[in-house]
Amino acid sequence: MDAASRSAVHVTYSIQKVNISYRPVAMAASGTNADLSNWRTHPHSEYGFANVDKLLATQTIKKTSQPSPSFEKSSKTLDKFALKTRDGKVLNITDFLVDSHTDGFLVLHNGKRVHEWYAHGNNEKTKHIMMSMTKSVVGLVTGILVGQGLIDPDAKVTIYLPELKETSYKEVTVRHLLDMRAGIQYDDSSHDYRVAFGVEPRHEGEKETNFIDFLKTFNPPTVSPGGAFTYLSVNTDVLGMVLEKASGKKLSELISEYIWEPIGAEDDALITVDSAGNPRGAGGMCSTVEDLGRLGQALLSDSLVPKAWLDDILHGGDTEAFAAGSFAPLVSPFGGAKFAYRSCWTVSGELGIMIALGIHGQTLLIDRKADIVLAKTSSQPDPVMKLASAVQGFLEIKRVLTESS
Repeated sequence: MDAASRSAVHVTYSIQKVNISYRPVAMAASGTNADLSNWRTHPHSEYGFANVDKLLATQTIKKTSQPSPSFEKSSKTLDKFALKTRDGKVLNITDFLVDSHTDGFLVLHNGKRVHEWYAHGNNEKTKHIMMSMTKSVVGLVTGILVGQGLIDPDAKVTIYLPELKETSYKEVTVRHLLDMRAGIQYDDSSHDYRVAFGVEPRHEGEKETNFIDFLKTFNPPTVSPGGAFTYLSVNTDVLGMVLEKASGKKLSELISEYIWEPIGAEDDALITVDSAGNPRGAGGMCSTVEDLGRLGQALLSDSLVPKAWLDDILHGGDTEAFAAGSFAPLVSPFGGAKFAYRSCWTVSGELGIMIALGIHGQTLLIDRKADIVLAKTSSQPDPVMKLASAVQGFLEIKRVLTESS
């Protein structure tokens, strides 16, 4: 999520009148003439988000050789889903998915498949871009490397990347990166940043660049790190470099070994890279909805990452810093529950909720107490306007599932 998007965050929910019957693949993708200049813009995003490897350079995150079995079908349904909107209308589950520009959708309860749905040319094999949900995967890998003693979260970033000693990261620790409290004031919707990762075209006469070149002169204003929650995607891209330097492995290899293999991923995932092969740890991962469901299911237990790391994600964050930050409106449907941003996850320890969020409607929501996983990929036209809609939808899904128990 970039700075321009964050400045517009507020909770809205509008209705677009669309009539469509349920089917496994519910609409063809628009904008199949997507290219580097428009792939993030609707309707081109319907194609672009599902075909990233045709537009950007990527590396493969290898699947396991022994995938976990497909989820057994649940006897429960979402037939009683009835989401009330601000203007008094009531949406059934299909209306909700269409209105929120859903591309892929999976709900699991007690480890069983309750509902699965696809649109805009997506299907169970589509590798859809996860946007900033990628950050949450990077946060998990960090915890595993911390458990192995390869990374000290309290160490300065420059211990691992001494080439950043003359940049705005000179006083920042790994923990500051993980919690978005690095104190760096920068608009990461800038052309320079996006061009460095090759996600938008260079202007005429601009030289080819990469993320390392971009960081060499990265000196925006700063405040003392460790203070306010200030969301900045560059932080997680730097964190990805820290992981690679500390481990001696590519980020794609780390995710494959420590996440995709253990969850029993059925399909390869992808991660976008710049012209020099540096990974987009902030938002470049692409996955099937099925494997996102497997990731969520794995996080219902304590087996995927060290228990101490998972406990810290759930309970170690600063709720006051989060409440004063730009993300607080996104979780307002939960009422007065306290949330924090910890190790790249938006969490409520008291509710047992873990959320990975990405712009344009990418969501992985895990309810560890109710044993519910929701995975949702989308191509919402506005980057942030309907991000909270997934939370609203989840709460109605939880009502339906728990009342039928």
